[in-house]
Amino acid sequence: MGIGICPMAHANATFDDAVRDTIVACGDIGREFDDMKTLAGINTAVTGVGTATGIGAVAVGLSKVGLDEQIRALEQQICDAGGCDPTSVDAMSDSDFFNYILIPMGQIDELKRLNIKSKKLGNWRTGLLAGNTATHVAGAIIAGKNHMEKSTRQKIDTCVAAVRDLRRAVIQARLDHVDHDHINYAVNIINECGPWEFIDIEKIDRRANGAMWSSITGGTVGAAGVATSIAANSPETRNNNSETGNKHEKNLNTASNILGIGATAASATATVFNASQISIIRRAVNIAQQCQGAIND
Repeated sequence: MGIGICPMAHANATFDDAVRDTIVACGDIGREFDDMKTLAGINTAVTGVGTATGIGAVAVGLSKVGLDEQIRALEQQICDAGGCDPTSVDAMSDSDFFNYILIPMGQIDELKRLNIKSKKLGNWRTGLLAGNTATHVAGAIIAGKNHMEKSTRQKIDTCVAAVRDLRRAVIQARLDHVDHDHINYAVNIINECGPWEFIDIEKIDRRANGAMWSSITGGTVGAAGVATSIAANSPETRNNNSETGNKHEKNLNTASNILGIGATAASATATVFNASQISIIRRAVNIAQQCQGAIND
């Protein structure tokens, strides 16, 4: 005589298997996100500093442009008075020499002061751009490391599939009149672990890639800005007072300022990507905590 199988026992076994599979699949997800959240927070701070130093470099560079215009105007005023042409000076009467040379030449001290200040501003701009470039290098390295592990994505996919199976098992369990408390426990797991299906976990990597490439671009632009700023502030460039030399210096300063703006924009963009990544990671951590809480109830 064969041994009969109780339909109710079979229903309970199927339901219990679905619950057990979901607990195994969804439990302990989230630990992987702790380090990612920390790295993203650090990178947000780093790129934020880069934005601030970039803004400072641009502000200093623009101040230097205005100051250099003053210097050129003052030099032109002295030269227009004849102070730059020894032949004109020798041919002047005592009255003209006093009025057109000695009085304007009294501004040479002011010219020296402005040149010293301009030199300092150029050095500050170079230093700030170098700081901005350093933050870009650090930001690119951090963002490059801050990616999802393949195993984490697989674990989440497995959890999503298990929750779907459990959802179907709950429907059948209700029809089979499985214990009400057991069903409520399963429904709570579904409600708290189910949101894994609706979070775009790939955004974490996309944001990390965005931050990394923004930092790489900013580092390249910033390094060019540093080199250009150094060239613009070198003695060879500053001491060439010919028309060609002045034009070359002005072009270098303009280029350095434009590169500074570009590097600053890249820092700001990387900061946005990092902040957005933190937002997604926090949501993932929240889902993981609520899911684990439902499993532990």
